Amino acid sequence: MQQDFERYADEIKDGLKEDGPEFEPFVPFESEERTPLPSFPVDALPSELRNYVSAVAESLQVPVDMPAVVGLSVIALCVQGSFVINPIQGWFEPLGLYTATVALPSERKSPVMAAMTFPVYDFEREENQARKPALEEYTAKKDLLARRVNSITEKAAKEKGSVNFDDVIAAKQELNDLEPVKPLRLISDDSTPEALASLMAQNDGRMSVISSEGGIFDVIAGRYSGSVNLDLFLKAYTGDPYRVDRKGRQSEYIQRPTLTLLLTFQPSVLYALMQQDEFAGRGFLARFLYSLPQSKVGKRTYRTRPVPAEHKDEYRRLIYDLLSVPLTEKAQIIHVDHEADSIAEAFHQELEPQLIDELEGIGGWAGKLHGTSMRIAAILHCCKYGHCAAEAKIEGGTMAAAVAIGQYFKAHALAAFSRAGALETQAEKDAKYILRRLEESGKGEISKRDLLRVCQRFRSAKELNPGVEVLVSRGYIRLTKMTKMTKGRPTEKIELNPALKRV
Repeated sequence: MQQDFERYADEIKDGLKEDGPEFEPFVPFESEERTPLPSFPVDALPSELRNYVSAVAESLQVPVDMPAVVGLSVIALCVQGSFVINPIQGWFEPLGLYTATVALPSERKSPVMAAMTFPVYDFEREENQARKPALEEYTAKKDLLARRVNSITEKAAKEKGSVNFDDVIAAKQELNDLEPVKPLRLISDDSTPEALASLMAQNDGRMSVISSEGGIFDVIAGRYSGSVNLDLFLKAYTGDPYRVDRKGRQSEYIQRPTLTLLLTFQPSVLYALMQQDEFAGRGFLARFLYSLPQSKVGKRTYRTRPVPAEHKDEYRRLIYDLLSVPLTEKAQIIHVDHEADSIAEAFHQELEPQLIDELEGIGGWAGKLHGTSMRIAAILHCCKYGHCAAEAKIEGGTMAAAVAIGQYFKAHALAAFSRAGALETQAEKDAKYILRRLEESGKGEISKRDLLRVCQRFRSAKELNPGVEVLVSRGYIRLTKMTKMTKGRPTEKIELNPALKRV
């Protein structure tokens, strides 16, 4: 676009000199030819995950980023709650991840999600089938004991002296001592924060939300309750205790909540999210790892190789193995070896000055990148060692792989926040709004007074002016004095650069 603009600059130059000041050199808000973002470093993944991710990407003809990010999140939901990482003394990170893959509807997000999550659903179904007899026995015993407690209590209340008080206490104690058997629930979708908290309380504090539409954001924003409810999502990310007290219902307490959010949605959803002040202001959006895969639409082949059975079976076994790690009262701790520690420290030293330089605009997100990369290192480590992950230390190669993945997410986060306008000043946002209104009007020129009427966001010329000044400085428009006025104070004429219509 820049080259095309320069091509026509000489053609319009003479006319501009006669009517008013020349347009400033054209500086577009965003180049049409964006610098390609890095592809996911699939070689950083353990072999079972890498082979399956690559095969799924080839079979579905999607960027490797999509199954890679989804797969990483699936591993996270398997090991969260079972393990934590302790990179240095006094610092512990849970292993839940919040990931968001942004792609258009035609990008096959749902098939990718199905291909990567199927072992989790299979494990959940099979485990619940195995638990069914014990669950039925528990339910029957609980019902019987509850009836007995009610009967004894009612008799004691009605017939004074007929029941020994100790019998009431003993019956209640027997009910309380009954070892609970619960169905396994690993995944939620369109749950309210309140319902999600209940699910987590019933499942040892663990849960994941998997959605290919992003509707969970509408729920969080108050679709059903009318108010934004972020507390659970903020606390579950860090593993802080969470308590819910509701009128008329028993309180719920989750000592170690851990949550994985695995979301894919359209760019329009991302842009809308970035405009939510409360989402951004409370750091919710800063907790996500963003992926903006380069589209393969228009370059996809019809006949593709199916996913090899051996790769699918390896992936299934990996997920089953990790999901079968027994939960303990306290999460097992994963430590790092000397080489991994040195790599983690070097990554910190690299990131720290960037927080006041290239990453300053996304400081809230970037400040969490090192910790999130430690989580990724532990997740990769769990793939390698499974049940014995806490018995072995994270090695240098695993930490280097996690850092490479962290660098990938850094580049994509910068692009996500930038493209959604989250890094723009208010004047730049106003300028883009004014430009849209100008283009929608179909007019090549307009008085500032009329522009103010068209741009209903602004109540006065004072509010309009900063955006206009940005457009002038970037060469989109120029201002000239209107010489013929019938009444009132003179105003300025705004002219859209005619070269823009030809690029």
